[in-house]
Parts: sequence; structure tokens; C-alpha cells
Amino acid sequence: SLPIPPVVGVDGSPSTTPVSPSCEPEVGEGPNGEATLQQCLAAFTRNETLSGHGRYFCERCGEVQRATKSTKIGKLPPVLCLHLKRFTWRGNASRAKITSNVDFPLDNLDLAPY
Repeated sequence: SLPIPPVVGVDGSPSTTPVSPSCEPEVGEGPNGEATLQQCLAAFTRNETLSGHGRYFCERCGEVQRATKSTKIGKLPPVLCLHLKRFTWRGNASRAKITSNVDFPLDNLDLAPY
């Protein structure tokens, strides 16, 4: 599912999306300061450095290595179905519902950058 990045409204109002410690709020680019679908896709395809238990095991040298993981959309299907993340997890099986609005364009959606 696509993550909804925490955003700060155009008036500086705080995000209604629960913020994880590793995610900095950004300015919402929607008409009312909400996150846009493009911001969600950018968060989903952003490079991620693997650390802790998620580090990469190199079969060639037999050691755990630092690595960067990325997700890209290789080829678009005729019908694209997107699922937005509805909950965020906090610590020990505690979750919070994401109530942020997302601006979703119905025309001229450019997915080339992703």
C-alpha cells in the first residue's frame, strides 16, 4: 500500500497523519495543503537504506552489508489500482488510523517519474 506522507498545511497547521520518528513532515502540495497522490508515490518509491535486522546478506563474501533498496514501477498495467495506507504502526502492535485527505487527480496523472 502507498504510504501517505505527513504534511504541514499551507497555513502551517500540523499534519493529521501520525508521524513515525523516521519521517519528517513535508509541505502538502494539494489545493488545501493536503498530500497529493504524487507525494504518496514519491514516498513509496524513495530509496531506503537497509539497517538493523533488515541488512543485506552478501552471498559472495558471506557478510552482512549496508545496502539501499528502491521500488520503481516498470510497466503500467491497463488498469492501475492503488491502495493507500490506512493505518500506521507504533511500537508494540499499537496502531493509529491515518485520517489525512489525499488530492487525487482524475486527469493528466503523470506516472513517468515512478
